Amino acid sequence: MKANVKAQAIDDSTQAAQAMVSATLGMMRELRDAIRNNPGRQAEFEAEIDRLSERLETQQARHCALADLNASVRHYLEKVPPGSSIEAAPRLKVRLKEGESLTRAIDRIRGEIADQVRERHRVLRAELPIADRKRAARAYVNELAAKGSPNITADHDRFELSYPPSFSAKLDVQALLAWLNPELFRERLCAQIDAMPKPKFALSTDAKRERLREIKAAIIELEREEEGLIEKAADEGFDIARRPDASPAVILGIVINKKAHVAA
Repeated sequence: MKANVKAQAIDDSTQAAQAMVSATLGMMRELRDAIRNNPGRQAEFEAEIDRLSERLETQQARHCALADLNASVRHYLEKVPPGSSIEAAPRLKVRLKEGESLTRAIDRIRGEIADQVRERHRVLRAELPIADRKRAARAYVNELAAKGSPNITADHDRFELSYPPSFSAKLDVQALLAWLNPELFRERLCAQIDAMPKPKFALSTDAKRERLREIKAAIIELEREEEGLIEKAADEGFDIARRPDASPAVILGIVINKKAHVAA
């Protein structure tokens, strides 16, 4: 499967990047040893060490990014539920805008992904609308009132009230108040909600859930386009680094079907 080839290629690239870091560190150690043995060439060797140090920073950054990506992919594959089937995702035909290069297209797509991520953060911070808060308050009072309602035992020689077991440990004042006067409790809570600062950005629970679903779908489509561009660049001989936080499923080009297959 192509996904296995990709996963192995990422692992190989990670190991190769680590080998390059190790090789550069080795050369720098050799040059430091050479300075001790050839003090007359110290300036020459130190200049080469400085050059290698700059290269090392780039190599280490590349290795860290690949290691993070490799770990993300491996972790994703390890967490595939037992019995699931791994299927190839539909191919996405890559289209460049007129006059657009591959690198510019990838930068554009990544900018759009960043916009969607910012929008997701904004939606996650959305507060509950005033009307929804009041609706929640009313439901809360109704639930409390049901909890505070006593059980009555009455016969010819006794009259007793009993409460839920939780009352025996600690008196539930809220439940008692809600049972005694639920309408007043609701009114006071709603008045307090009206006195709260008005939300700058509010979404109902359903609207928030739907918006997050839309954003997730948009990001997946953008990431699929991004991966297609990276593959196209690779076919043309260009190596473009993947984002460490890119979706492993999109990178591998797979879809996980979590429905367990019944053995024949």
